[in-house]
Amino acid sequence: MNKLEVLKQEMDRLDLDQKDLAELMHVSRSTICRRLKNPTDDFFKGAAVALNSTRLKMLVFGDTTESVFFDKALINDKSTLDRMQQEARELIEAIQELKENMNYHNVTNIEDCDKELKQGYMKVAEQNKDVNHCSEHLDIALDDLGVNLKERDKNCVLKYLDRGYISADTKIKSTSFKGASAL
Repeated sequence: MNKLEVLKQEMDRLDLDQKDLAELMHVSRSTICRRLKNPTDDFFKGAAVALNSTRLKMLVFGDTTESVFFDKALINDKSTLDRMQQEARELIEAIQELKENMNYHNVTNIEDCDKELKQGYMKVAEQNKDVNHCSEHLDIALDDLGVNLKERDKNCVLKYLDRGYISADTKIKSTSFKGASAL
């Protein structure tokens, strides 16, 4: 799925038309019309922010939230692995608590949840972000050790293709992968 398809899906999901998007982006409707015919990365970034779309943010920024620089975190293989293990445990515990203690399986909208269930989802979301940050720190530590992260990324893309998580023509950063043979 390309960026334009995701943008259109998000507009449909939010029940927005071109005029609404223009208002949110503080541009004219004719500008939106032109950009939808010939979109740029800057246009998609602006739309992702204007719509506050997690899917579109992931697609255009490579992340779903603002970056945080951990200027006081000790980043090395040992301390980061220890921290990752602890954060991963806490995420698993939060997921298990949500699944075991609450009626989460019928949820289609967070607004339909009671206070306790909302708190359970928020706890999972926060723990997930903590693991995400540790993962980024671990990448730094692994790179410092000399681990080939490009090779890791290539292997992961192959795994995602094999598992059917991504299509063979998925664009990954600036490289287009047309099946495993292109890697």
